[in-house]
Amino acid sequence: MADMIPPGEWLQDIIHPDELHSWDPRMGPCCTPARFRLHLAGTPRDDWNLSASRVFTDHFLASNSSSYQDTWEVRQMVLKKSQAYIKSLIKLYRQQYVGDNIILQNKIAQRRRERKVTVCYYLPAATD
Repeated sequence: MADMIPPGEWLQDIIHPDELHSWDPRMGPCCTPARFRLHLAGTPRDDWNLSASRVFTDHFLASNSSSYQDTWEVRQMVLKKSQAYIKSLIKLYRQQYVGDNIILQNKIAQRRRERKVTVCYYLPAATD
């Protein structure tokens, strides 16, 4: 994906909301390899990002035809890996715009939940 996304646009959601709502998945892909764009404010499995993942898979298999055969198994592997990468980019995008204070609060809450589970799990049974 590095050759498809311009260097300064890795963690920028550059899709206008009007464009997102007017695009119909039945009418074709959301982008092209030359103008590859992800919807980082969305989810990894929304229609736009699934379409972008298919565009990447087609481009990858066409660009690497000497190394990879275009079979169903290879195509599924590339789709799965690209969707995992899109998921990690979405996570980075959200962390970038959420802020350190909220991330710290989420960590504190998670640790508290873990302590409660540990304490409740190891409490001895009451005897009469």
